[in-house]
Amino acid sequence: MGLATAKELAAGGAKVVIAGRDRKTLDEAVKEIGNNSSGVKTDVSKLSEIENLFADASKKFGKIDILFVNAGIGKFAPIEQSDEAMFDEVVDINFKGSFFTVKYALPFLNDGASIIFTTSAAAKIGRAGASVYGASKAALHSMPALVVNGDKDKNANFSDRTDWRADAYFLSPGPKCLLTIFGGEHILGGISGYDAAETTDESPERVAVVQQLTLAYLRTALYPKDSSWEDAKKALKEDANPKARIECK
Repeated sequence: MGLATAKELAAGGAKVVIAGRDRKTLDEAVKEIGNNSSGVKTDVSKLSEIENLFADASKKFGKIDILFVNAGIGKFAPIEQSDEAMFDEVVDINFKGSFFTVKYALPFLNDGASIIFTTSAAAKIGRAGASVYGASKAALHSMPALVVNGDKDKNANFSDRTDWRADAYFLSPGPKCLLTIFGGEHILGGISGYDAAETTDESPERVAVVQQLTLAYLRTALYPKDSSWEDAKKALKEDANPKARIECK
């Protein structure tokens, strides 16, 4: 997701700085992104490296218009097998790293800059072995988000309801939008990579709707003057046979 977003921004003319822990992976990503991009080796669990990231980025390209906070890891174990080292690693990267990324970015943000977080439905859905991971994501769930829900998504492993994914919208604080896909079943074509085999919905049409509307949401989140999200909401309202519904709070 991080690389795809960086490429999208670069294609639109942005100067892009990416961060990661592996130097080789960063160099390969920078080559793929192209001109006006740079990679800074950063472990977001270490505050000194986050500070260095923004000092380096500002020297190269100046102030920041868009901050995409995407760093995260997933480690899973039953509670009785979870140790302090695993807990600290997950929370230090997923929560502490995200929080302090924003803190140390603030002096370098332009007026009107956008801050975007990647979080997870795991923040609201209980799953075996995912207590620490879910908690680390829940810490970010009061931030703005687009929640995607299929209105026929029923899976006994998660809930006996078809609207259980919408809980992340209705039960979580903060400004959010809920995208409900009509006829959308479990996992919507396997777009959640870790459990793609569980999907009961292979509709390319519905997956395309999710893709197009998510991109519209991200364009407006990344570029506040871009009307893509408002245009998408208006188009759905005016469509005599809409494939989805959007509501926001």
